[in-house]
Amino acid sequence: MKLLSKILIVLLVATSGCATDLSTPRTTDSISFEPTPLRSKVSLPTSRPETDSVELTPPSRADSDSQNESPNADQPSSITAPEIDLTSGSHQWQGITQAEIREQALCIHPAVAQAQANYDALKGRHLQAGLAPNPTAGIVGSDINEFGGAGRYGVFFGREVVRGNKLAASQNVVSAELESASHRLEIIKRRLLTDVDQFYYEVLIAQEQLALAKQLEEISERAVDISQSLYEAQEIPKTSVLQTTLQHQKAQLATRRFEATHLSATRKLAAIIGQEKLPTQHVAGNAREVAAVKDFEAAYDQLLRDSPELSKMFADIETKKRQLIRDQLEPISNVTWQTSFLYDFVSDDVVGGFQVGWEIPTVDRNQGAIYESSQRIIAAQRRVETKALDLRRRLAEAYELYLDAQIQVRAYEEDILPIANETADLLMKGYEAGETEVLELLVAQRTLFQTQLSYLQNLRILWRQTAAIEGLLLEDGLADQ
Repeated sequence: MKLLSKILIVLLVATSGCATDLSTPRTTDSISFEPTPLRSKVSLPTSRPETDSVELTPPSRADSDSQNESPNADQPSSITAPEIDLTSGSHQWQGITQAEIREQALCIHPAVAQAQANYDALKGRHLQAGLAPNPTAGIVGSDINEFGGAGRYGVFFGREVVRGNKLAASQNVVSAELESASHRLEIIKRRLLTDVDQFYYEVLIAQEQLALAKQLEEISERAVDISQSLYEAQEIPKTSVLQTTLQHQKAQLATRRFEATHLSATRKLAAIIGQEKLPTQHVAGNAREVAAVKDFEAAYDQLLRDSPELSKMFADIETKKRQLIRDQLEPISNVTWQTSFLYDFVSDDVVGGFQVGWEIPTVDRNQGAIYESSQRIIAAQRRVETKALDLRRRLAEAYELYLDAQIQVRAYEEDILPIANETADLLMKGYEAGETEVLELLVAQRTLFQTQLSYLQNLRILWRQTAAIEGLLLEDGLADQ
């Protein structure tokens, strides 16, 4: 009963250490996942390794007497503890790189092509805005059948002369619109790259989570075998076997859940780069090498300085200012001239003529459009101020999530994971000395993996907020542009 109480207590501690919902059913569209990290994986040997192994494994007990004496009564000879890498080092995954994904997204994503087409269309408008009106020509006839004669017939030529430098002013307006469109193109690229970075790290973290879940499943399966052996040796009650079996089933559900998570993450990343699926199943990188973000005020200063959203709004202000100048030039009348040459069939003479005309701006001096343009400038300036406040609010929200995740990650790296590692290490040494039961060691190792899963969950949040802040709060590249 003492042994059973000890096992139950450790199991309760282990199951309370992971907040992950393990009740998700198996997805029918799962993927085969065989991770290839460059660090050692969990090994579950069928017999004890040699005592000179570099792995943290229990050496043989009572070296001088092991040849002749029977095994420890509390530890049946058929029961062996699994080897496990207790370090919290990082995985260096192989596969498609982040730089390759970013480059591919910029090349083939339809939103980028759409924005580029809109920018190129404005080039045509800029050319058109500077073109002078075409000349006119035609046939004219007059005095037809006057005094019974054929009258006069001839040709005329005419043209409208644009005054006040209005053509250049119109081109200046479109030039500012081109500048605004270039910033819009930059916004779309930034949104896309932020999404790529976020989903890239989603996949990278999902790879780590699934690898850990599969290792946890192996340990849980081994725990079932060991508990069954102990039960057959009449050293533990059947309830202990049921407990380890229940934990193994939960571990299997966790693996299925993380398979679905990994599959979903790869699909999202493939969609954001304009493909149905990734060219490879894994992405390369190290999820635990997180670059620190500047402090809040420095990040806000960079946001005000580099945000393409603000740059676009300033370009919109410049566009409206140039439109105001263009509207102020509108009352300057254009001059229309026309000349004609007619042949008089009566007198057999060639008769010439001309006319020149222009609009007299007495009532319509374009005052309504001028007033509208001036007010639109004021509205655009106020929008910039509103956007700056909105950016500060959004940065504050993202920075709060970033700091919280950073605190959690540091706590795991500096305190929680070392304690979990040390606990498993001490239990391993206790097992070597014959003071710890195998099931206690297995539960401690399972708790270590659950702690690592919680650490990775916080690391995922940290990466997402880091990408958002570094991406100048521009996200959702698939949104309606």
